[in-house]
Amino acid sequence: MFERKKALKEIEEKLNTVQMYLENNYKDLTLQSYKDAKEVVERYEKSSLLKQKDKDMIQKKMAEFDAKLVHYGHTNVSEFLKERY
Repeated sequence: MFERKKALKEIEEKLNTVQMYLENNYKDLTLQSYKDAKEVVERYEKSSLLKQKDKDMIQKKMAEFDAKLVHYGHTNVSEFLKERY
């Protein structure tokens, strides 16, 4: 029981870190923290500590991040402008 709460707390902290970096537009830190969060989530899912409702909530949040991070990264502005105009 306590292990589940500890696992959920660690996952929540990782997801909050991703959200914080995403909101502040820290591209490298966002991508790295997302990778770290994904690894932690996978580790706890394999350990079967999480209940199904926990997994569903986490997967929903991860899917939101996946959608936001599809084209997330550094952009070469001059190349971007040449293509656009």
